[in-house]
Amino acid sequence: MTAAPARNRPSQRLSLRTSRAAIRIAALTIIALTMAARSTHGALAGALTGPLTTAFLDSLFSAYRTPNGPGAAVLVALDGQLLVHSGYGSSDLAPNTTNATTNATANTTITSRSNFRLASMTKQFTAAATLLLVNDGKLRLDESLTDIWPDFPAYGKSITVKHLLHHTSGLRDYEDFVPDSQTRQVSDADALTFMKHTDSVLSPAGATYHYSNTGYGSGIPFDQFLKQRIFTPLGMSTTIAYRQGDPALTNRVFGHSRTGTTWTRTDQSNTSAVLGDGGIYSSIDDLYRWDQALYTDAILPQAILKEAFTSGSTTDRKRTGYGYGWLTDSYRGVPRLYHTGSSIGFRNAIIRIPALKATVIVLTNRNEGEPIKLAEQIVDQLLFTTNATPWTAQPVRSTSSCRSMSAPTPSVAWVGCTGGKVFRTIDGGTTWQVDSVPGAARLDFRGITAFDANTAVVASAGPAEQGQARIYRTTDGAKSWQLTFSDSTTGIFLDGLAFWDAQHGVTFSDPIDNKLVILTTADGGKSWQRSNPANIPPIIDKEAAFAASNTQLTTQGTSNAWIATGGGKEARVFRTTDRGRSWTVAGTGMPGGASAGLFGIAFSDPLNGLAVGGDYNIPRGITDFAIRTTDGGLTWKPAGDALHRPDGVTQGLALVRGARTPTFVATGGWGTAFTTDFGASWQHGDTLTSWAVSFPAPDAGWVAGPRGRVSKYSRGTP
Repeated sequence: MTAAPARNRPSQRLSLRTSRAAIRIAALTIIALTMAARSTHGALAGALTGPLTTAFLDSLFSAYRTPNGPGAAVLVALDGQLLVHSGYGSSDLAPNTTNATTNATANTTITSRSNFRLASMTKQFTAAATLLLVNDGKLRLDESLTDIWPDFPAYGKSITVKHLLHHTSGLRDYEDFVPDSQTRQVSDADALTFMKHTDSVLSPAGATYHYSNTGYGSGIPFDQFLKQRIFTPLGMSTTIAYRQGDPALTNRVFGHSRTGTTWTRTDQSNTSAVLGDGGIYSSIDDLYRWDQALYTDAILPQAILKEAFTSGSTTDRKRTGYGYGWLTDSYRGVPRLYHTGSSIGFRNAIIRIPALKATVIVLTNRNEGEPIKLAEQIVDQLLFTTNATPWTAQPVRSTSSCRSMSAPTPSVAWVGCTGGKVFRTIDGGTTWQVDSVPGAARLDFRGITAFDANTAVVASAGPAEQGQARIYRTTDGAKSWQLTFSDSTTGIFLDGLAFWDAQHGVTFSDPIDNKLVILTTADGGKSWQRSNPANIPPIIDKEAAFAASNTQLTTQGTSNAWIATGGGKEARVFRTTDRGRSWTVAGTGMPGGASAGLFGIAFSDPLNGLAVGGDYNIPRGITDFAIRTTDGGLTWKPAGDALHRPDGVTQGLALVRGARTPTFVATGGWGTAFTTDFGASWQHGDTLTSWAVSFPAPDAGWVAGPRGRVSKYSRGTP
């Protein structure tokens, strides 16, 4: 069973007085989707330490910090903590035009409470409103436009609400029907009328992804619906779906455009009154409340939000990269949700990395700049920049992500990666070789054991039914590879690989017929034999293992081995003392679950061992745990207390070989940490995401992670 980001194993009723059709219009006419000196007001929410410093932010937003120009608001949140909510520059320039290069006087300073037009960032709220109606039973995702509006043209019969949300409706963008010369603002009702008078679409429903604002138009009483169901319950007191001419907007920010050296207020266009695709005004303070609510069931159940955060597909099963109001992709190997917003005088962006509970929001009131790039630079600095000098980035030329590593000596290290790639250094990291195993371009090498500079065995996890459960061996430094095992049995998924010595090794798979599939070799991986299922205890319901780092399987001495599991109601440990011929199993008392259980296990001797685990969907926080044994894995107990968890470093675990005191290093979404007291306390190092780990000596070790990132440790461990 894989760990993220690979495969997984397995309200209130609307009180508004409105007709069923009107309710649907409320979040629907949703006919198309679109993307659409520094202020001290609400500045830093505490002292910034580590890579994300005040100096870094001031430099990044230097162009926005002048009080004589339109500015920006920026928010950074991590793990439920608000790190930054700063304002820069002016929310409005006086007079209506002002020279961008002279000392004109700004009349309002941007703060964390200033309300910007969100533009296409509005779509996440429109999608949420639609899903609320679905959850209320007042709308179905598979309802067609003609179901909702019987007078809609015939082409609407094949276009569903889901098509609208995923931008696969094929509808033309209503903005294409509005001449530049038109001064009257277009309403949501106008957008619907345009579609009703159009007899064709750009493409058949579901055939292609085509970002279209039409699908996210809204209807009356859309603004009241949002206020009642989202804004008021979350305390978003100043957020509003706004039309020009509505009552004055609290703390309003006005958009501006630069022409040459002159800024001009450009706040509303002839399409700004269409609310659902871009008409919400909000502040970073209010958006933070929204962001945090998405981790809970406060507005929508998590099961529905999960669907909203999942990419849609076209009829030919191509992923569109767009969920319901959110763009979805992977950033530096970590799943990301994001959206931009751009309208006359505004440029905005939001990035959420739910697995790390990280959010960056940048709102600006000018027609230039790229807030999404500013937000990405903050993410890079916060999550992907090390502040720990013992770790040195390695010169690996690859973007493959890596979840297995084996370093037999301080000079030699091998890494197993996606795309059938194997990284290798034989000079302590000065140079790295990136090898492609022939015929393995679709494989993910989740297991690897290296014996020296020339000899290694790698295991591709699976799935077997797609021909991807394989084991290869090389004896000539990766110049050639021999396929030594392949299995196409449905359900086979190789979760780990380990050896006792150069001849004897073990690998295992997710269960078949209620038993783990365990294979052993006695000839260095040239051939593999399946252990008798009768000698393996049955699994509990949904139990398997997580192919997270190749450390959920470990060997010790000449014949001991342990397998750490999850997926079921309890995390358990399987144990052998005879090189895999027979096995016993012990409960740990630690919770399991679909994404929870043990991820790493290691032993310093036949009796004393440590294991780490948690929930890979919540890779930092109260779900993380460490457990230890003093009797060879027969019994387990928590290591340390709630204040001394292996915070965010539970994906992989390795024993530091040769240390005078038994020392273990753990790694995961939040970097690395060492323990010298079997998990009672942890000394955290860097904060770079990594999954695979190997430490051949106290002063030399390696970690590997997303997008080809390998780091070397070169300082004595604690």
